[in-house]
Amino acid sequence: MRLAHWLPATLLLFSLAGCALESTSDLKGPIRGNIEGRVKEIGPNYVLVLKDPERIEVRLMITEATQKGEFKEGDYVRAFVTPGGTTTSIQPWQPAG
Repeated sequence: MRLAHWLPATLLLFSLAGCALESTSDLKGPIRGNIEGRVKEIGPNYVLVLKDPERIEVRLMITEATQKGEFKEGDYVRAFVTPGGTTTSIQPWQPAG
């Protein structure tokens, strides 16, 4: 009898957890690793990149420690973001093709 009462509640819990996971997948989470895309905007301490091929806007925070090449709005760049969220470098980049 206990299993009969426990099983539906467990299934409901897991199905709700699955819904929560699906809904958060639509949100912009932290992006790490290599970021490649077109510079949309340059601010005093950030670069807004339109990430290829997903076309997601990514705000890369820039510090004095960030190795930064020369680029302007509309140029393509490749950046590296650590697992901790630090942009270590952002350099001009030419996409293939």
